[in-house]
Amino acid sequence: MSPCTMGAAIRAPLILVALLGGGCTWISTADYEKQRAGVDDDGDGFAREEDCNDANGEIFPGATELWYDGKDEDCLGGDDYDADLDGFVAPTYVGLPTEGVPGSGGLPGGDCDDANNNSYPGATDTWYDGLDTDCAGNDDYDQDADNFVQDADIGKATAGVDNSGNAAAGDCDDADGAVNPEASDTWYDGVDSDCDGRDDFDADEDGYVLTENVGRATTYLEDSTGDLPGGDCDDADGNQNPGVAETWYDGEDQACDGLDDYDRDGDGYVRPGDFGLTTEGVVSGGTLPEGDCDDDDALAFPGATESLADTADTDCDGGANTFYMLTVADRSSLLESVTWTSPRDPVFAENSTHTYLSVATIQADVEKATTTTSYFDSALAFQFDLSAATETENISALIDWQRNIANPTYTLTEGHDIVVNNTALYGVIGLQASSSRALRMGGYQFSDATRFGVNYPVGTASRALDDFDDITLAVDATGELHALACEAGTALGQYMRATAVQVEHSTYGSTAQVSVLDASACELHFGADPTGTVLTGEVSSYGTHTFSRTAASFTLAEVSDVTTLSPLDITTLEDDAGDLWTLIADDTSASIVVISPSGATDTLAVGQSPVSVSAWWDVAGDGLVIGWATDAGEAWYATGSPTGGYDEQSVAIGFAAESVAVWTDEDGAHLLIAAVGPTDIAIGAADR
Repeated sequence: MSPCTMGAAIRAPLILVALLGGGCTWISTADYEKQRAGVDDDGDGFAREEDCNDANGEIFPGATELWYDGKDEDCLGGDDYDADLDGFVAPTYVGLPTEGVPGSGGLPGGDCDDANNNSYPGATDTWYDGLDTDCAGNDDYDQDADNFVQDADIGKATAGVDNSGNAAAGDCDDADGAVNPEASDTWYDGVDSDCDGRDDFDADEDGYVLTENVGRATTYLEDSTGDLPGGDCDDADGNQNPGVAETWYDGEDQACDGLDDYDRDGDGYVRPGDFGLTTEGVVSGGTLPEGDCDDDDALAFPGATESLADTADTDCDGGANTFYMLTVADRSSLLESVTWTSPRDPVFAENSTHTYLSVATIQADVEKATTTTSYFDSALAFQFDLSAATETENISALIDWQRNIANPTYTLTEGHDIVVNNTALYGVIGLQASSSRALRMGGYQFSDATRFGVNYPVGTASRALDDFDDITLAVDATGELHALACEAGTALGQYMRATAVQVEHSTYGSTAQVSVLDASACELHFGADPTGTVLTGEVSSYGTHTFSRTAASFTLAEVSDVTTLSPLDITTLEDDAGDLWTLIADDTSASIVVISPSGATDTLAVGQSPVSVSAWWDVAGDGLVIGWATDAGEAWYATGSPTGGYDEQSVAIGFAAESVAVWTDEDGAHLLIAAVGPTDIAIGAADR
């Protein structure tokens, strides 16, 4: 070793040799290294102390970095396989070191975009931006990874993800993998799991939901707000809902109305032969009784109350015991029309061949085929022929027994009455003039239409006499006629007695004013003996009086006065044994009071105050037929007896009734009822 060498042999660079000149000088290792740090061995312009690899002229600070070649060309000390410096390398570079970079080669793999330091495993992924930020390899438009994307994202690819952009459309919730077009939908959970756009509570798509699901909306269905109507009874059948027309008698409740499919009119009865037939979904199906004769009419069923306003067999008993409430003209082929002004006081009477209904009226305009006759303050009777071919032809004659075809100077009072035999009709009315009042007894001969009659006028200078309130006519055992008129204003009644021959010759046997007769209702009756009975309805009592029909003068003797009754009308009739029955329209008890021949009292409560009462004895049925009008204008009739009870039925007449009259024949085959109002008369006829 030369004298210029210390320790180990060191070859000095040429520049150092130049500095030393030709001599040999000793330096320390530290000085040597210090001097050497400034040397640029690779000639790249950077001294050793600045260059990270002074043996390679292509490696120096600021050099262009060539990524993924294992060299740190720019001397920044970064891992050559982590270009974006996010701490992750691509899977293919895991474990590869970078020359001259201590610790390199240890970064984890999984980086899917080494040019974006925001993209690496574990990064927060922002969905629907087309980037796989967390390098999970997912389609960025299929968040729930169910292989379906929303319709707006169809065909959109995700950068760096193979086969992305090929997912099918139709996903309605991209955050739930259980919701997509291929999912199985569970009905009625409120979720459109298969994204088919159907309301989850309308499985049969008929536009109706079950009642318990009204108001429930379906998730993911934009047009569903739970506003579909309820009432669906079978949500698996689109032909069953409240909007479907019912097909009756097929055992299905198409309209979802809950009705038995064999009870079309809903009256609780089915047709004969339909008993036991069930209706799908209807609990009561098959349990309703049979026997309905008209399943289109809810008022027609076994045991129903017969309507008097139509021709239907309402109670389904196979018979036509129904009143046909028609006008007088509608019951006669002889009349075109009848216009009434204040008709009143309907009364039935009969002989061996016909039945008669008499009505008093202020005016009646009767139109026939070729003529129109106006009657003023008259009384007209209509003859019924119940053997007529049709019910609309059973008035066979007009008996104008008390007629005025010119307007008279007097007017009719309230009250009138008739009796008939086989040769003539006899009647009584009240006439009111300006200075007098008269009781007129008249009649009509059937054979030649002769009219006859006699008046007994009464006048007074001291006071005006009130109109009569009621008038009654009766025939005693000898055939003599007795008429009685009563009123409660001036309390001055009138009595008249005459034989038929006398009346036909316009005379009478006797007459009398009755000063003790203070009554608004009165009724006459004769038994077999000479004693006559007068029944009166006073302001607040029911009176019984007697008189002798053979006495020279008329004198009433009071027998009893019942102060618990307030009669508005009274009628009497005989049963088949000839015994007397009395019926009272009582205002106090709002009932029809029936007094039997024994004196026993029975009450038929009618709910409203009866203002009129009429009755006929039903010989065949051994009971009564009773008719009445109420103060509310309703017309009613009842059949029955005090011992067996009464069957009450209202009469549909179309106007306010003021009085009602009834009649039935001896064998009970026919029944007539007449209801009279302010301007009309309705007549019903029924076969019983």
